[in-house]
This record gives sequence, structure tokens and C-alpha cells, in this order.
Amino acid sequence: MKKILMIGLLLLVNSASFALDKVSTEQLNAIIKGKPDEIVIIDVRNSDDFNKGSIPNAINIPIGFIPDEYTTIPKAKELYVICYGGKNSRTAIYALQSLGIKNPMYNVEGGMTEWAKTYPIVISANDIIIEQITARELKKIIDSSKKYILIDMRAPTLYQQEHIPTAILKTFRDLSEQSDKLDVNKTIILYCGGIGCDSSVRAAQMLAEKGFPKIKTLYGEFKAWQHAGYPIAK
Repeated sequence: MKKILMIGLLLLVNSASFALDKVSTEQLNAIIKGKPDEIVIIDVRNSDDFNKGSIPNAINIPIGFIPDEYTTIPKAKELYVICYGGKNSRTAIYALQSLGIKNPMYNVEGGMTEWAKTYPIVISANDIIIEQITARELKKIIDSSKKYILIDMRAPTLYQQEHIPTAILKTFRDLSEQSDKLDVNKTIILYCGGIGCDSSVRAAQMLAEKGFPKIKTLYGEFKAWQHAGYPIAK
């Protein structure tokens, strides 16, 4: 039924003319800082991708669920709609306008692909929120702070070949059995091989469940650090 309703909406929006306002990720970041209580960020990606990384405080309404869930959207706030790259969010705005939503609405250009290059992301799973940081943010932490623990979750052979400076090698079992040896007052940052690897996220969730308050993972994992051209230790 959702698919039938959505097809009908898409036919409608393709035949209608609506105004479309847009913002860059830089503008959205400034808006979030300036008036966080006056806006709602709607992420229309699928739930799996939303849980793997989203803008802090964004709500997830996958585009196919808009006909069922649009009534839950607050009526008195500005809406900033985001997807992967900006196309589906544009369609979502047209659909919301067709359904009678009168809120000011803005399409986030570049979507999460662009946002993730510079700004904070959180992972949401099992009711635990974990922040992801970019390679650039990690570089700043390494250069300016000693109050962190950087953990490499890859295989020992890969770690021995190359790793991020200051990183220590740990397995999931190591962290599970020896978590009491970690300094709870330090920020713990975890990474694994690349996009598609989930060992860093699983370990982060496990540590968060154990009560560690400052847990982060590296967006894009080790490959993101490599692609940024930052120093490699061997």
C-alpha cells in the first residue's frame, strides 16, 4: 500500500509546480547552532542507512513511509530535508507539499554525502547514540590532545603493516574482557578497515553499554584516513 500511495504522490508532484528552497550543508550547520529549537531535520533515507550515521537530532521518515507518517511532523517549525545526495529529499519535499504540509521546507544540497565530509554524525542502534568523526577531526584530536584512546579493530597483520599514529590494537574480545583497564575519563575512538566493516561500531556499542560516556568511531574508517593523506605509522 505504501508503494502504491508513493507512486501516486510521485505522479502528482511530477505534474505540479512547487517552489523549492535549498540550503548547503554549511548553512544547515550554522542554522542548527543558531536556532536548534526552531527546526526539524527529516532524513528520508532507509532506516538501515540512517542508523549507520545521521545528523544529530534528525528524525527518520524513509521516503516510502511519508504518506503514513507525515502527520507526525511538527507544524510550527522549519523543515530541512536530507537524503543521500539531494534528489530523493527534493521529491520528498514535493510530496509533503502535495499532502498539505505548509511548513517552510528546505532541501539540503549534497545530502549526507556532503554533510559527512565535514560535520558530526551519530550512529543510532539499540537506543544508543554514538558520534562519528571525520578524519580531519581525528587529526585535530591527535595533534592537540592527550585525553583520548585510539583503537584499531583490524586484523593484527594489517595493523603491523600500517595504522594511524598512536592507535593501539584491540580485538572485540580484548575490549569486552579488559574494558576495566580503559580510562573512562578519556574519549575512546575506534576504527576498522573501511566502509562496510562493522567491528568498530559493534565495539563502540558494547563499550557504551558498559557505561563509557565518550565513544566515537571514525567515519570511513582507516581508508578515510589514508585518502586524506595523513601520516601512517608502521
